Amino acid sequence: MRPRSLRRLLTLLSGGVLLLNLLLLVPSGHASPRPGGAAAPTATQPPTIAATATPTRTATPTATAAPTATPWPTSTQRPTDATGLPLEHWPEADPTEWVLPPPPTPTPLPTVAAILPPPTAEPDLPAAYAADGRPIVYLTFDDGLVRPTSLDIVDLLARHGAQATFFVLGDLIDKDPDLARTVSAAGHAIQNHTYHHVALDSLAAEELAAELMAASNAIEAAIGVAPRCVRPPWGAANEITRQIIAEMGLTVVKWDVDPQDWRRPGTDAIVQSVLDDVYPGAIVLLHDGPGDRSQTIEALEIILQELESAGYVFEALRGW
Repeated sequence: MRPRSLRRLLTLLSGGVLLLNLLLLVPSGHASPRPGGAAAPTATQPPTIAATATPTRTATPTATAAPTATPWPTSTQRPTDATGLPLEHWPEADPTEWVLPPPPTPTPLPTVAAILPPPTAEPDLPAAYAADGRPIVYLTFDDGLVRPTSLDIVDLLARHGAQATFFVLGDLIDKDPDLARTVSAAGHAIQNHTYHHVALDSLAAEELAAELMAASNAIEAAIGVAPRCVRPPWGAANEITRQIIAEMGLTVVKWDVDPQDWRRPGTDAIVQSVLDDVYPGAIVLLHDGPGDRSQTIEALEIILQELESAGYVFEALRGW
C-alpha cells in the first residue's frame, strides 16, 4: 500500500473512533452534535412528576325501605321529628312519606265577657203569662192615694175585672188611711213610693232608710200588710240605693211603658203610647196623684177595652 493511502485510512479510522466516542458521551434525548463538533441548542424539559391520585370516598349504597304504616306499639315510646312532634308512622318509612299529627288548635284569646266579672244578676221579673196562657200586663199608678182620682180608677178597674198596683206616698196614707183600706179591699196592691216623694239617690244611707221605713210603716198601719216593693221617685236609684233597699227586704220596681200622662199630652196620645209599646209582662206607668188626672182616667178606659180585646189580663205586683 502506498504511504498516502495508508495515512488516509488511519485518518478515517481515527475520525470513526472519535465519532463513536462522541455518540457514547451524548445523553439520550439530546440532539446529536452538529457537524464540526458544535452541539445544537435544545430546551431542557423539566422532570415530569407523576401526580398522586387523591383517594375518594365512595358512598355505600343503601337500600331504601318502602314506605310503611306500622301501627304504634302501645309499649314503645313514639318517635318525634326534629321539632319534637310525634310521628304517625315508624321512622323506617321514607321521611318524605311521614304523616305528622295535625297542628294543635290555637287557643282563642279571652273575650271581654270572659275577662270582666259577670254583671249583677237582675231580680226575677214578674210573670208574662197567666196559668191559662193569656198574656199579663201590669198597670201601676204613682203619687196617690187621693180622692176622687184614686176611687174613680178603682171603679173603672172593677168594671173590667182588673187588678192594679198603687205606689203610694206615706204622708198621704197617714192623712187618709181609710182610702188605703178601700183600695186594698178592692183587690189591688199598695206598695212603697217613699214618704215625701224624694230622690233616693240624693240621700245619705240613714236618710234613705228612714224615708222608706216611714212609708212602709204608714202602709202597714193602714191595711195591715207591709209593702214588698218600692218604686223610687223618677226611677232614681244607684247601686248604694239598691243595696239598702235590698237589705230592707224590698224589691225595686220600675216600668217598661211610660206614656208620660202627667204631662197631659191628650187622651189619644196616652192611649197610643201604651198600645204601641205594651207586651206580655210589661209594667205600665200611670199617675193618680194630686192634680187634674182626667186624661189618665179617660185613656185608662180605652186601654182596658183594647187590651182586654187582645186577650190580656191585668194583675197586681205583690213582690216576687
